[in-house]
Amino acid sequence: MEQETKQKFSEINILEIFPILKRSFKFILIVTFIGFIFSFYFAITANKIYHSVSLLAPAEETSVNQSSSSNNAASSLMSLVSSGPMGGGIDKTQLALRFLQTRDFFKVLSEDKYFIKNLMHVESYDEGTEKISYSSIENPPSLADSYRVFHESHCTIDYNSETGFIEITTKHFSPYVAQQWNEMLINKVNLYHKEKAVERAKKSLDFYQQNLSSSKSSPLSSVYTSGIMNEMQTLSMAAKTDEFAFQIVDSPFLPNQAAEPSRRLILVLGTFLSSILAMLLSFLLFVYKKDLFEKYFK
Repeated sequence: MEQETKQKFSEINILEIFPILKRSFKFILIVTFIGFIFSFYFAITANKIYHSVSLLAPAEETSVNQSSSSNNAASSLMSLVSSGPMGGGIDKTQLALRFLQTRDFFKVLSEDKYFIKNLMHVESYDEGTEKISYSSIENPPSLADSYRVFHESHCTIDYNSETGFIEITTKHFSPYVAQQWNEMLINKVNLYHKEKAVERAKKSLDFYQQNLSSSKSSPLSSVYTSGIMNEMQTLSMAAKTDEFAFQIVDSPFLPNQAAEPSRRLILVLGTFLSSILAMLLSFLLFVYKKDLFEKYFK
């Protein structure tokens, strides 16, 4: 059977292609027009997707430099006692970026009562009334499914290792939700790292103050004093700013034009594929059902 098929195709001369297309021109035109109509309908009715974009930079370091009078041993001890999740050789920016994409951070986002609803249960968005239509919520989606949908379809995080800038893009049917999500990501990741830093600073302060009071005449007293200054600066920075992991270079904007889908691209691709399909059907009919081809394409 396979050999017979190959033989039939080999029997078609390249010069026969044009007569075949000419004889089946009306059929190709009709199929292409039908494809155009369907593509136009899909392009018009497809839900628009809005993108909100923000540009971030790594937050300023909050630690102070050690005094030059500290000896190597004291500096090493200071490094050990002050190291933590944000230190000890771990890049702060990379840690914050990785945290943005973890399930633990997604749990923080899902605490907002509208977040999962806007993520998993939206049917459509009315631009005129600015209202969102939701589907009925019978079985709440799992956290794993929601996490996958969010990071695959609704959020992209791009880090430029050369410049250090981070671009966050959030996508939704509603431009307002897209902007709110972008703001939420930035605010919550900064708040999380701020609270962690303040908690560590307070514990470190207790440690340094207890040891300083019991070793005022010890050579290590300068280390504890330096540690207290360092943690006080962390607390001072926390009181002055909320931009603890990332500082905002360009705030999340409210998009006024949809970024997806490209209606022109849908229309062109739909029409083109329809014409290709029509030509392919013509060739197949000519090869396998030549009598029908002769009957309908006179």
